[in-house]
Amino acid sequence: MTPTRRPPPLVLVVHRSGGLEKYAAYLAGSGFRVAEARDGAHGVEQALLLRPDLIVLDFELDGEVVGLLRGDPTTQRIPIIALAEMEKLRDRAPEAD
Repeated sequence: MTPTRRPPPLVLVVHRSGGLEKYAAYLAGSGFRVAEARDGAHGVEQALLLRPDLIVLDFELDGEVVGLLRGDPTTQRIPIIALAEMEKLRDRAPEAD
């Protein structure tokens, strides 16, 4: 009997301003299945529909999305990685005195 091949893991990339597109492209080029969501609400909707193996989330959407995902039994165990672009972090950093 031939074993059934599992499809590659599905990663949902949730971003608002397109800043994580390079991560989505890298993951797709590395053999992962990738779905993208354009904002937090769409990300939650896609997570409930697709049930991805991993969610890569724009750091700016963290508070908006994580609570909703953790509050739903369907998505509460999906691992989430929050990423930020260096430019965004520099913009938020306080000025040195």
